[in-house]
Amino acid sequence: MYGESDVRLVHLETGEVEARTRLPGHHFGEGLAKLGDRLYQLTWERPDGFIYSTQDVQKVGTFKTPLSDGWGIADDGGLLVVSDGSSTLSWLDPGDGFRSVRQVVVRSNGQDVKWLNELEVVDSQIWANVWQTECIARICPKTGRVVGWLLMQGLGYALQQRGLPNGGKAMEFFNGIAWDAKRRRLFVTGKYWPRLFEVVPRAINPNTKQNQRLADTCIL
Repeated sequence: MYGESDVRLVHLETGEVEARTRLPGHHFGEGLAKLGDRLYQLTWERPDGFIYSTQDVQKVGTFKTPLSDGWGIADDGGLLVVSDGSSTLSWLDPGDGFRSVRQVVVRSNGQDVKWLNELEVVDSQIWANVWQTECIARICPKTGRVVGWLLMQGLGYALQQRGLPNGGKAMEFFNGIAWDAKRRRLFVTGKYWPRLFEVVPRAINPNTKQNQRLADTCIL
């Protein structure tokens, strides 16, 4: 949020904030990705990006992207895959002035999947939150085809019912993915959610009717 955005180093088990860096008040912080010993962050409705140290999240640099709007970002083998709220994913090369080296349009059952938001790379797939839904799209990075979905229906509602302290903020959309590749753990959360969840996806083989229900639920 404008005037509220910051980057934090948080102890996973206790939630204690160990370090914090605030963004300038005129920047709305968006996606954050680790690449090497640096963190790269996009900003909403701007091409501006910030670079932080992974050790203490202190700002060490800035960059510009070809995007007019920054949403999600993730490390994909040394390139940064980014979203801008549309159905298009772009790959930027941080070693070449953050030039866009390729793009794909994300589609499912012949439909463009818009509002791609937070991104994570999991086992060579791009996983993306779809804004205003409780869905994560599993995307083939070569073709842009959605090869599966993760549904988190009811997670936010169940958390809301617990009435946990939240600093006076109203919980908003499900939007947050983190993948611990070393220990193969998936974490999810949402905007102004007071909790982070570790989840274990359960595979199903949907029939035609279920596939259509997924499309109706996840594609806006």
